[in-house]
Amino acid sequence: MRRRSLLQASVALAVLPLGGVASAQPRADLTRAIARVGKNHGHVFTVAMADVVAGVDKTYDLTGSSPHAHAITLTAAHMALLGTGEILRVRSTEGNAHSHRLWVRCAPAVDPPAWVTACKASFTGKDEHEIVLPEAELASTTDRTYDVQGLAGHNHQLVVTASDFETLRKGFPVTRHTTRLPEDSHMHQVTIERIQRKG
Repeated sequence: MRRRSLLQASVALAVLPLGGVASAQPRADLTRAIARVGKNHGHVFTVAMADVVAGVDKTYDLTGSSPHAHAITLTAAHMALLGTGEILRVRSTEGNAHSHRLWVRCAPAVDPPAWVTACKASFTGKDEHEIVLPEAELASTTDRTYDVQGLAGHNHQLVVTASDFETLRKGFPVTRHTTRLPEDSHMHQVTIERIQRKG
């Protein structure tokens, strides 16, 4: 019995990569990684899908054309999360007395319609919030609530009403306010306008 337990333990250890974290294969439909730098001024952040598949810690130099350096280490746990298709939000190291928010997501070869916005939006403040309002949802006849975190370090919700959708369909902008953040009660005014496609 003791010998069997030792053999089972040996097999379990053999399937773990160095560092002791079990890697998981990314979803089959995910073929590329999208990486973005908040409040960017020349930094470059490129994550290869091969890095996600490898599933081990990797450090990225974000310097790019900027005169100062930043870096980020994505851990095996980060890679596993990316492999599920979830959004990863992390911060770079400090450089020149500041750091940057980073946003990473794995994606299929072509962005699904739900990821493509039919509207542009401007937010008050400098938090880099964003809204994705797909073309199909412009036909909505009910209110919808959107997550507008984007590259910001905190989240808000934004309600777009059935009346707002009707206004957008007619080609006019709408202005709404996000929910307030519980910690400091701040919110943002948002102006949404339909993107006029050529052709």
